[in-house]
Order: sequence, then C-alpha cells, then structure tokens
Amino acid sequence: MANQTSSVDTTVRIAFAVLQGVLMGISFPLLAWLLPTLYYTNPLLIFAMIIPIAYITSLGINTLVQFLQCQKISMGQVAGVSLITPGFVTVFSLLTYYIPFLRGPIESLIPEDRADMKDRWAYLFYLFWAGMYGQTVASGLLTSC
Repeated sequence: MANQTSSVDTTVRIAFAVLQGVLMGISFPLLAWLLPTLYYTNPLLIFAMIIPIAYITSLGINTLVQFLQCQKISMGQVAGVSLITPGFVTVFSLLTYYIPFLRGPIESLIPEDRADMKDRWAYLFYLFWAGMYGQTVASGLLTSC
C-alpha cells in the first residue's frame, strides 16, 4: 500500500513539473508577442521578466506539493526551495542567448518561411526544460517533512 501512495505522490510531482515547464515555455513567446518592440530591441529584458514569474509559480506549486505530502506548510522551506526553478530558468536563458549554436537544433526544425519564429521556438524549448528540471528538483526536496 505504501508503494501506491508514493507512486501517486511522484505522479503528482511530475504533473506539477510539466505544468511549470509549460508555463515557462509559453512565457517567452507570449511576452515576445505582447511586447514586440522590447523583444526586438533587448530580449534579455523579457528573460528578466520571466524570472519573477518562475518564482511565483514555483512558490505556488511547491506550497501545494508540500501540503499534499506533509499536510502542513513550512513557508521558509518552500520559499528557499522555490528559488531553484528561477535559477534553472536564468541559467538556461543565458546559455541559449549567449551561445547561439545551442538554439540550432531547434531552429533547424522550423521552416524557412517562419524565420521570425525560430528563436522563439528555441527559447520555448529550453525554458520548458528549465521549468521541468527546476520544479522536479524543488518538489523532490520538499518531500521530506
């Protein structure tokens, strides 16, 4: 019976990690679409806007994960662990921005007639995985009550 419970907890944590990944992934293209002038002049500012979004969503998800796991919430622990996701988002964003060949494999999948969307898809891909990794690590650290 204990294995079923931990399996459900793992499934819930994975579902939250996917949710966080999707939120991080769509945030860059959405902000680039809403703020096209900022996107074309300085996309790093869009990444800077995503970092607080990553923290706030991670804080909410981690609060829920800890409550489901422990039936209580330690906000100090949740607040500290929630910094992991923005950390991953920051590292992945800077790597893909300053090392353009990392975007190459994703950009090569986009047809040439959609050249304006190539980098957005590449950033979406890496931000998705940054959100997934960060949330997976964070929720794993919160399972010890």
